[in-house]
This record gives sequence, structure tokens and C-alpha cells, in this order.
Amino acid sequence: ASGVYTYYATLTLAMAAATAGQTIEMFADVTATSVVTIKPDVIIQGNGHTYVYSGNTGDVFATSAGAGTFTYYFNNLTIKRANTATSTGVIFSGDGTAFTTTINFKFSSVYIIYTTTTGTASIITTTGFGIYGWSFDGVDVIGNSSAALFPGSFAVNNIKNSRIENTGTGGCISTPNITGGCSYENCYIKNASGTGIFCNYPSDVIRNCTGISSTGVAFGGQS
Repeated sequence: ASGVYTYYATLTLAMAAATAGQTIEMFADVTATSVVTIKPDVIIQGNGHTYVYSGNTGDVFATSAGAGTFTYYFNNLTIKRANTATSTGVIFSGDGTAFTTTINFKFSSVYIIYTTTTGTASIITTTGFGIYGWSFDGVDVIGNSSAALFPGSFAVNNIKNSRIENTGTGGCISTPNITGGCSYENCYIKNASGTGIFCNYPSDVIRNCTGISSTGVAFGGQS
């Protein structure tokens, strides 16, 4: 409130002290090896810096907000997972309460890079049946997965205003196979092989999207 900064040595410590409506600013590039549990409505302002996760296992950011609808904000930041030998762990992991949790990620000038030497390289995963739905808005993602960067799960997917590229053998997005209503709007999808967006239900929507595939399929699905 006084406009005076309080400085913290790690993002984990800053996040622990932050409350809804506050902003955490980065003033340098950061390399970390432990997961950060993020809080709803706390803005991470990267100021053009890079947050590198150098561990081979574990998740980079985790949510555990309970029941309700929650929004997480990331601005002007490059997030890089520098895996070298394994794909255990993701960029974002979500945990909820019996289909009563909806998670929204709001990005502004955010670039996510996730590479592995073998296996899958997912961007997000949900724990069990805890998440009803999640959304990604305004993010630039590149990975080299042997499966979808955004894998099918028990949650409804909503992705818009984003650029997603998979340079590996897998696709970019796989929709859940037990529920419908997923939507993909104003997205640029590029995959080397596999399927860019694979839909499982007629109620899934692809609108104003560009799909480019080198040897696979840009858009595919089944009912």
C-alpha cells in the first residue's frame, strides 16, 4: 500500500507472503528445482525475464485451491522447463474437489518452452477427478512431446488466443474422452506429426483456428 517493495530470495517465499490482488515482480532471471504452489488472483509479473525449472522430476507450478472458480495470472515471462532425460512432471498441475473446481490461466506475453529427450512433455495435468474445467488464454507454447502437449483428461478444455507448437512425434491437444464441451478459439496450432487438435465429441468446438501439420493431421476427431 505504501509503494515500497519487499524483496524475497525465491518465488516460493514471495508467493507465500502474497495475497489476492497483489503483484509479484521479477527483477532477474531465475533457476529453480522445486515446485511453486501458486495462489489465485496473485499476478506474477516477469518483466521480460525467464523462469527456468532445471529438475528432471516434479512440477513447476501447482494449484490447490479447493472448490470454486480460480484465476491465475502470468505477465511478460518466459517459462522454460529444461528437462534433459525424463518427462516426469509438468509445467502446471491442478488439484480440485470432486468436479467443483474450475481453473483459469490468464497470460500476457508469456512463452512456455518444455523439452525432453524421451517420452511425453505435457504442459498441464489434473489430479484424479478434482477439476471440472480449465482454460488457457493468450499463451505461446512450444514442446517436443511424443503425445499431446495438452493431454486429454477428465476436465473440460478451453484454449483461446494462443499459439501451440509440438516439434515431436505427437499432437498438440487431445480432448477428454468422457465429456464434451471443449472449445478452441483464435489459436495457431502446428504439429510435426500426430494430430494438432483431436476432438472426441460433436459438442467440441474449433473456431477461427489455423492448423499446420507436416506429416500428420491438423484437426481430427471422432464421435
